[in-house]
Amino acid sequence: MARGKHKKRKPHELKTLDKTPIPTSDHPFEQGPPTLASVSPRVNEPRASLGLRKVAGNYAGFVTLILTLILAWIYWNQLQVMRGQLREMSLENRPWVGPEKVVDPHLVANSVPTYGVVLTNTGKTPAFNFRTGMRAVPVKRGEAFKPSFPDWSYACRPTHTSRRSPQVPADNHSRSLSVLFPGMHSTPYELAVGPLSQSNIEELENGALAIYLYGWASYEDTEHNFHCTNFCSFFSTDLVNSYNCTEYNDAD
Repeated sequence: MARGKHKKRKPHELKTLDKTPIPTSDHPFEQGPPTLASVSPRVNEPRASLGLRKVAGNYAGFVTLILTLILAWIYWNQLQVMRGQLREMSLENRPWVGPEKVVDPHLVANSVPTYGVVLTNTGKTPAFNFRTGMRAVPVKRGEAFKPSFPDWSYACRPTHTSRRSPQVPADNHSRSLSVLFPGMHSTPYELAVGPLSQSNIEELENGALAIYLYGWASYEDTEHNFHCTNFCSFFSTDLVNSYNCTEYNDAD
């Protein structure tokens, strides 16, 4: 090739564009921003379908509330039954002290009668801190009988509530405490002030005069609950049998 002469070059040929389609990505955001319809398919649902879904949700909540109330009611009833059973067991196994019979005082003229009432623990457990007392009073026909508890005595209030035993005065002749076991008896006595005259006997026989016996017994159970029994009776005109008073007989 001679110096200074250039070879004529061919013009560059234009490359044709590849017609192969560009592969798309699996990522949704590389396709462009998502539409509301693609994110929440419920947008395209009709309003009737949305209303049915709302009603179904409210109905499910209502049913859940009803079931919860039913379960609470069942639980409350079971709890009451359990409490009743425990109460019955407690009553069945506690001590029960009450009058069993009145001792025959042998009401005859020119004698000093001795009145007494037999008390028995018919329960299944011992009666602790047991105390008792009794009085005998004559009541004329037409007079109302009402027990009178002097300051030196220990009297139970006729209520039906468990309570702690109050303090007893030191000079109380019934201040001694004892334990009354199941089936065991205790008999408080009251000695009359003087002998009965023949006229007294006649008044008792014709009903012009009646002798009332009343008293009390206090004790504690194994749970240290305080209990009290009040008893009252009067002699009939045969001077042997006795009858319960219409009041002042109670126990807790």
